[in-house]
Amino acid sequence: NTMRHILFLLLIFCIATSSFAQTSISNLALHLDGKDNNVRTGIGFLTGSWTLEAWIKGDDNSWKDLEVIFGGGEYSLTNRADYLPLVIEKGRLHSTWPDLWSEKILDDQWHHVAVSCDGVTTRLFLDGKIVDSKTTAMSVLPGALGVNEGEPTTFGGLLDEVRIRNSAIPTETLKEWMG
Repeated sequence: NTMRHILFLLLIFCIATSSFAQTSISNLALHLDGKDNNVRTGIGFLTGSWTLEAWIKGDDNSWKDLEVIFGGGEYSLTNRADYLPLVIEKGRLHSTWPDLWSEKILDDQWHHVAVSCDGVTTRLFLDGKIVDSKTTAMSVLPGALGVNEGEPTTFGGLLDEVRIRNSAIPTETLKEWMG
């Protein structure tokens, strides 16, 4: 079921970038305008072990108070899972429920971001390095990309190589994939 959702998500990216691909093949990243993003994954709750990762590039160096990378979408008001599992809060990468933070304020360059849970520990990654971790586990809801339902927290920038897994990816593997 999760694999079917991932394939569907890849199809959405292909469709969304098809007009761009006709004019240039240098980058097929999804450009989110930061105003009315509405990219839905159709993926439900992930429990136990899971990993969310992507390459992101902000439009500039100024960040809203909150910009969502992975959000819950239309089911975000449920109390069963973290519906803001990976966001940028005041320029810093953040995973809300476990309260994980990067120290670094992001610039307008490409950054590899990820959050992963092995069922016991949740880890936040920035550019291939663990920047924070806590012994805590929770379910997540990655139902939308670059937006959370009904909130002015849309991400403005480029989103590429999105991966949503129902298993915890080891740090070494994330570093390999990052490269």
